[in-house]
Amino acid sequence: MRIPKMIPAMAFAAVLAVSLAACGGSKSPASTPASTAPASTAPTSQATEAEQAITGVILESDGATLVIQPDGGDALTFEIAGVDSTGAHGLVVGDEVTVYYTGSLNGADTSGMTLTRIVQDASNTPNADAAAPAQSTPAAQSTPAADAELSISGTIVDSDGATLVIQPQGDATLEFNIAGVPEENPKGFVIGDQVTIYYTGTIDGTDTSGATVTRVAQ
Repeated sequence: MRIPKMIPAMAFAAVLAVSLAACGGSKSPASTPASTAPASTAPTSQATEAEQAITGVILESDGATLVIQPDGGDALTFEIAGVDSTGAHGLVVGDEVTVYYTGSLNGADTSGMTLTRIVQDASNTPNADAAAPAQSTPAAQSTPAADAELSISGTIVDSDGATLVIQPQGDATLEFNIAGVPEENPKGFVIGDQVTIYYTGTIDGTDTSGATVTRVAQ
């Protein structure tokens, strides 16, 4: 039996079709871009530096700098211009003061420190009262001291050795008890003479009972 000539041609075509189909199906899948994980960012510390403190006795202070002597340490010098010192009492030499700061202290080198405030404890500040502004109080009315010696002069109107009556110029007569009072004029009290009576206490008008005569001079 004769095989038709078309069979080989058809078989070839079928093989070719299968080959082409295999080539088309074996295409490698498109490469998927590698997933890029977001870069992890380490959290940045935003915490404020911790405030520290150091206490010492004031050796020097001129308003721009402050020198203190901590207990058992070296003297430290700080720049205090613009630093809050409302909690201090005038920064008097010899007083104890606490300096608050951020940063670091390296031995006696304070350049790495930033001062935040200065505080004094009044109980440890012997000069706090002297440094604090004095509160003004109304001035007391001036009165003579109780034992201050006063004097009054006048003309002798009467004298009997125990009492002396004088007439101050333009005033009423005054009678004084002079018993035992030192007499500085050896000639005695003569009516019409000018005399000065020294006394302590007070004279109220013509009442001399509140006056104590200390001496009589002419």
